[in-house]
Amino acid sequence: MLLECLANPSITSIVALSRRELDITNSKLDVYIMKDEDFLHYSDSSLTEKLKGAKAYIWSLGITLSKGTGNPRDRVISIDYTAAAAAAFQNAFLSGSSASRAPGDKFRFVYISGSGVERDQERPGKAPRKRNETSDVPFSMTLH
Repeated sequence: MLLECLANPSITSIVALSRRELDITNSKLDVYIMKDEDFLHYSDSSLTEKLKGAKAYIWSLGITLSKGTGNPRDRVISIDYTAAAAAAFQNAFLSGSSASRAPGDKFRFVYISGSGVERDQERPGKAPRKRNETSDVPFSMTLH
């Protein structure tokens, strides 16, 4: 997914939040190394500055809770990290310069879930692959 984004000429810059260095270098890519606790608190002002002006975020961090160890940390990683990120990115978008946003611009938070997951968990037919609880977390993403 990262390589596809880097190859897309309409994407001008990417800030990747990672727990380790990446084996990819590209002039459009800025890798920001995060500690586990950083995923709950986006308090580093240098990170906040990097996020300002972003138009979208693709979130692909998580654990399939049904396949997890039952460790409470699995839920923190899958749900709490996601909710904290959504709020931080919304705040960064709203605090960015309004001059850099066109009227009606919206911030897109794209949550990547497991492949083959049935969105409508009540759909009749064969038993659907269950989605992660994160899909049901109500995010307050109303943008002005």
